[in-house]
Amino acid sequence: MRDLRLEVDRHIELDELKNLKSEFEGELRNVQSSLNTTVNELNHEVRHVFDGNLAQDHDAMPTLTTYKPIQKHWRVKQVEPREHLEPYEAHESKELGNSVEEEFAPEEAFISHLTELRTRMMIAVGAVLVCFLGLAYWAPQIFNIISEPLAKTLPKGSKMIVTDVTGSFFTPLKVTLYVAFVIALPVVLYQIWAFVAPGLYRHEKRFIFPLVLSSFLLFIAGMAFASFFVLPTVFKFMALASTHLQAAEMATDIEKYL
Repeated sequence: MRDLRLEVDRHIELDELKNLKSEFEGELRNVQSSLNTTVNELNHEVRHVFDGNLAQDHDAMPTLTTYKPIQKHWRVKQVEPREHLEPYEAHESKELGNSVEEEFAPEEAFISHLTELRTRMMIAVGAVLVCFLGLAYWAPQIFNIISEPLAKTLPKGSKMIVTDVTGSFFTPLKVTLYVAFVIALPVVLYQIWAFVAPGLYRHEKRFIFPLVLSSFLLFIAGMAFASFFVLPTVFKFMALASTHLQAAEMATDIEKYL
């Protein structure tokens, strides 16, 4: 009896699966037919639009007038002139050239900006490098001048120390590089201005030059103020504070002085 029930249930499940399969196939046929109908309608619309554009282009073309020259000799073959086709061909080629230029204009402008930026950066770096190479021979003397405010405040008999093997060689060169950048700063600012100026309006350009000039002068004035007033005052205060330490003596590393 139990086996019979199982067999009946199995047949019922098979019938239900067959019904589901037939329903799914019917739905699939409906979807396929609707897709075919949609594709046919789209094809019809595309053909209609394409035929309409062809008709408009045909109406826009100038009509060719018949030209029948007088035959002077039966062996001479008279060629129909092409003056009637030239205006349309010229107009069509002009529109094609304008469309191509508009398509590639942004890419060409971007590449030209990158090329100009590279040129400006090379000129700015070259100016700093030229100044650095011209001052590299006097790197120790430049370091002595820059470190003079601190050297004056050190206790008698004490000097700055070098805690790195290469510090005595590279530290003066770093100071010289900073000095070379300050000397070449007008060239660097001009290259930045030459790159940015084409994208500014005329009234904006009027404010840029005074702003850049005043910024450069204020930068130089700030460096002079820090070198001749702020740093000596700070160094004197630190040296005075170190005099109260009996177990330590003030000795600054030249690398940390930067």
